[in-house]
Amino acid sequence: ARCSDVTNGLASHKAAASCRQSFSAKDLEGKDKLVRFYTGFPSYDAVISFFHHISGKAGRLHVWRGQKAEACRSAAGITGRKTMQHVARQLELIDEFLAVMMRLRLGLLVEDVCFRFGISSAYLSKIFTTWIVFLAKELPLLFPWPSVEQVRLLVNDYWCMCIL
Repeated sequence: ARCSDVTNGLASHKAAASCRQSFSAKDLEGKDKLVRFYTGFPSYDAVISFFHHISGKAGRLHVWRGQKAEACRSAAGITGRKTMQHVARQLELIDEFLAVMMRLRLGLLVEDVCFRFGISSAYLSKIFTTWIVFLAKELPLLFPWPSVEQVRLLVNDYWCMCIL
């Protein structure tokens, strides 16, 4: 009975799919001021460039389905990615990325993002979790954090310059 709870969200996905998406990345093309506001990126070209850099790996992302779904798969003895049922994508990959960036940058409420993109809150939760986990693994490769020792040296140099 609990495994069927995972599939009961299908009705909300169909309802959301019937809503027309009123916002997409294409709407921001050539509007650098809006891109800065919504995402924090300096321009539309910067968003597209960054997205193209990560899109190869992002295109292979499996949308997170929640702990219940994983528990059901484990209970059924299903293991490995090949047997995993995929959640059908309701948005273009770039629009998923944009929705996540808007939520992070502006702190938008789930309902607001869902309304703008014409998706259900359950689906937004899944793509948000998926993208956050993906970006947490991918960003340190692109923008490595300095070591503790490097930070100490910078701080010491800064304070020495201030004192002099």
